[in-house]
Formats: sequence, structure tokens, C-alpha cells
Amino acid sequence: IIENDKRLAVPSRDANRARLYRRLIEIYGADPYVEQGDFSERLLTLVDKITESHGTMDELKRSTQVTELIYARDIKQLYETLSAYLQKLDGVWLLIDNLDKGWPVNGAQPEDILILRSLLEATRKLQRQFAKNELGFNVVVFIRNDIYDHLLNQTPDKGKDTAVVLEWSDAEAFQEIIHRRIISSTGHKEPFDQLWAAFFDTHVQGEESFSYILNRTLMRPRDLLRFLRECVSVAVNRNHDKVLERDILQAEKTYSEDQLQEVSFELQDISSEFPDVLYGFIGAPVTLSTKDIEQRLSSSGIQEKDMTKVFQLLLWFGFLGILDRAAEERFSYQYHYGVERMLKEANTAPVFVIHPAFRTALGCETRV
Repeated sequence: IIENDKRLAVPSRDANRARLYRRLIEIYGADPYVEQGDFSERLLTLVDKITESHGTMDELKRSTQVTELIYARDIKQLYETLSAYLQKLDGVWLLIDNLDKGWPVNGAQPEDILILRSLLEATRKLQRQFAKNELGFNVVVFIRNDIYDHLLNQTPDKGKDTAVVLEWSDAEAFQEIIHRRIISSTGHKEPFDQLWAAFFDTHVQGEESFSYILNRTLMRPRDLLRFLRECVSVAVNRNHDKVLERDILQAEKTYSEDQLQEVSFELQDISSEFPDVLYGFIGAPVTLSTKDIEQRLSSSGIQEKDMTKVFQLLLWFGFLGILDRAAEERFSYQYHYGVERMLKEANTAPVFVIHPAFRTALGCETRV
């Protein structure tokens, strides 16, 4: 609010809003260094303010005294002023993302789940507080599926929060995203198939072009949009009126390299000791046996004790998939990232596949 509402909170527009805005700055402070700092720096600033305003206070002997001191002054005043300021809005949405970034795949610690449970309880308290002033306050916490499973297992009183599962495994849902974007950009309102054919070649190497592009993503909207932007960029640079098949194939090279690097970074966030494991699959065949994968991991410096862990990570991130009993390629996002379930659906002697998103960058040999 302090950063974004400078122009709105001027006396000429709304004297009351301007007064509340100035009061917010007075209570919260507008120290640029603190604004850009991390949580520990902001907490230290709060401690300094308490020390300055209560330099002669008695010794604190219980933690409850600290809590009372904070909420009786700074937090209480800030809450009251903020509530009054927000009365002019229809509601507030607080979005919390990247909380679980770097948490081990299928290995969240009890203290991680405790932090998450405490956060959710705090958001419920905020909602109750703002509800007293008839202000809609909504909180959305984005977490991975496996973290949510851990949360349910370690929460005694389930059902307090509403869970919405975002699963991008439906091709038609992706079509709808692109359809709406094309309509918004061009003003044309024809069905998707007509609009797509007007801007893209309909087939790539005998496969329907939209499916070809979508199948080379990890089924995430940002991946699809990145691929399509690269296709358009190639076509524009070549002065083409529409995206041709050869433009898509050229864009795939850049996109595949980017995907390989991005997943490598995500793997490093989880396990920094395995930075180059993906590059051990350069020149690999598309289909691999368990023995093939273990040999490539071993040649990348993976120790025997870490083999299973790395194998699970490659499956979870979607770098590796399986051929199911119908010989169809399947990846973790089609199993809600349940790696164990995915392996159970594989054949007795499982055959693994490298995801199409990475094959071009790795120079994989075509499966026979």
C-alpha cells in the first residue's frame, strides 16, 4: 500500500484516505532498506522500535510479556489503521507462493509441516479479525501435492481449510487458455481449430501441431506459453505470415535447451550435490532400462547410496517417465506426482522414457 498508493492517497482526491495513508507510514515506517530486507531484518527493526519506546520498562521474564508488548502497541495500531484504510476496497487477497521451494521431494520434515500449519492458523486469525470490520480477507497458499499430503497426515483437525487441486493434465484446458489469448489479442472469435490454423501450420512431422507442442512441455501453462512465444519469435524473424512447421522445429531447439537448464536448476534447489546429472543422458536412447539409467547416473558421479534418491527425483520432475502396460508414455504429472503409483503401473521389467521436452537438447536417439 505504501509503495503503490502514493498517487491515490493525496488530500485533493480523498482527505480521509490521505490521513490514513500518512498514519500507515508513521506506524509502519518507510525505510527502503527494511522494505527490501528479509524477515530477520524487518524483525530486528521491530525489536529496535520496541527498545526505543520502552527503554525504561521492567525486565521481561515471560514470552507472553513480549507478545503483549508487540500486539498492544505496534501490531494493534497498524491493524486498526490498515482496517480503516481498506474499508474502501471490495476485499483483500493475500497470495503466498514459493513457501516449499527447496523442500525435499516427498521428504518434508516435521518442522516444515509445523511452519505450514502455523501459517494457515495465522491466516485464519487474520480472516476473523478483518471479518469483524466486514472486510473480505482471502488467503491462498500454494504448495506442492506431496507437501499437502504430508500436511493432511500431520493435521489432527482436518477440514478447516479449503483445498483446490490444480492439475494441468487436460489438453482441452490448455487449448482454452490459448484460444482466449488469441481472441484477446486479435479480436477474432472463431473456434479454436480455425484460429489455430490461421496462425500456425496444422501439423508437424505428421502430428497435429498443437499436440506436438503441448507434448513437449511438462504440462504447465508457463511452459506452453514459452514454447509458443519462441515459435512466434522465430516466424517473425524469418518474416513469415504464420508459424510454419520448420519454425516450430527451430523453436523447439531453443525451448528444449531452456527446459533442460531450468530443471537442472530445480534439481540443484532440491539437492545441490547433483548439479549435472541430466547431462549424463546426452546422446541416450529415448527408451532406457533400469540398468541403462543406473549406468548413466554412475558415469555422472552418483554414488550407489544416492542412486535410488536421484532416480526418484528424475521421475518426480518428469525428466523420466514410463511405458505403461499399453505401451503409452506416462509421466509423473499424470499420476498427481505419485512416483510409487506410477512405478506400480509399469511392466514387471519397466521401460523408462526421456520426456520429449529434453530430447532435442540431449540429442536423444529415436526409439525404435
